[in-house]
Amino acid sequence: MNSDGSDNILRDNILNYAVNLREQTAREFDQTNATRLNQTLGHINMVITIKVIALMKGCNIGVGSRFHAFALTTRSVDVLVSALHMARQRAVLEAFTLLRVALEAACTSYHIYKDQGAYTEYLGEKYKSTTSITYMKKEIPFIGKVWGSISNACVHTNRRFFGPEFAQDEDGDTVPTVSLDLRAR
Repeated sequence: MNSDGSDNILRDNILNYAVNLREQTAREFDQTNATRLNQTLGHINMVITIKVIALMKGCNIGVGSRFHAFALTTRSVDVLVSALHMARQRAVLEAFTLLRVALEAACTSYHIYKDQGAYTEYLGEKYKSTTSITYMKKEIPFIGKVWGSISNACVHTNRRFFGPEFAQDEDGDTVPTVSLDLRAR
């Protein structure tokens, strides 16, 4: 530790950023986005309810492609919930990345359920989940654009989302900046 206590100050700032301010950020997000948050939670609840009803009614999930598809959609919902947590923390990149994962998992679920060859590849760990997007475009044509937009914006490193922010300087000129304001997130 430095004689001026700077190591403790830095540690306390990081702790405050990483832990303490997260709850405040989530509360502020929840208040600001209450209507949309409730709608999103309602949609996720519908998916969970359908799955629970399927289990309670004794739907034959079996052990084959139906079972694996069910497991994938369950995981997809888990990832959606994680994306919601990231959005509540204003972690936009992370939220969109998780949304892409959830979309791929859901599409993979459908693909391996409908296509025996894809299911066989999936079991043999040779399946590439990106092929599920191509497969799903036959059913839902805009899926490819959604997946591609998320990929280009938030998964593949790019200047727009990963680079510097832009702000106006005292002369009114737009300049690239890097913010270290730990309270922002």
